[in-house]
Amino acid sequence: MSVRAFGALSLLISLFCFATNAVRADLVWHPDTGWKIEGGVFAGVTGKEGHNALDLMNRARAAEEHNSTGSAIRSYRKVAKKYPASAYAAEALYRSGKLYLTRKQYFKSFESFSQVTSRYPNSTRFNEIIGEEYRIASALLDGARNRIWGFIPGFRNQTRAVQYFESIIRDAPYSDYAPLALMNKARGHLKQHEIEEAIDSLDYMINNYPQSLLAPDAYLKLAQTHARLVDGPNYDQGSTKEAITYLRIF
Repeated sequence: MSVRAFGALSLLISLFCFATNAVRADLVWHPDTGWKIEGGVFAGVTGKEGHNALDLMNRARAAEEHNSTGSAIRSYRKVAKKYPASAYAAEALYRSGKLYLTRKQYFKSFESFSQVTSRYPNSTRFNEIIGEEYRIASALLDGARNRIWGFIPGFRNQTRAVQYFESIIRDAPYSDYAPLALMNKARGHLKQHEIEEAIDSLDYMINNYPQSLLAPDAYLKLAQTHARLVDGPNYDQGSTKEAITYLRIF
């Protein structure tokens, strides 16, 4: 490697480390000092918009501490809308998602969390948020009702649950939650008597996560699902063979 090439490589590594340190800056809150950016090369560098966002963040957290959930959510949402490029936007969306969840506003909570994973994929809370999304989808699949305005129970919505599992698989395909989401997506389709869609989900699970601890369960569920297609007098011989094949693999 030439000296010039080595120098260029060193510069690239330095820039990468610089950017990595900036991304890893942490946003912390303390009752006495409010929100502060700690660590990272941009700690303390906020500018006018950053100060405005910080003021809103502190107002939101103060409302949150006094159990004024609605007021806190409005301030956090304002931060995310008016200052999306600030260091506070991802945290504001996360906290609004958590507050919506306390009121069982599952749809709005998932929407807030999803905005973090799509807009700020480098967020230090990424895995935590995927876990929250998974729990929301699971609750809806098992019959939880989204509350309108935080107090009026809506209808059960298993279709929304399936959509949320799809979102988790798309946003975090390499996470531990992806195989779980696929298995539950299949379960959701079966609850809605969507046999072919359930088979597709289980097949995707087996092909893309063959080393998962859930793979044997996927094979068994796939065999059982194919077996459902052969119930009754006009059964499909091909489905019978598929069911036998998956049972043998299991």
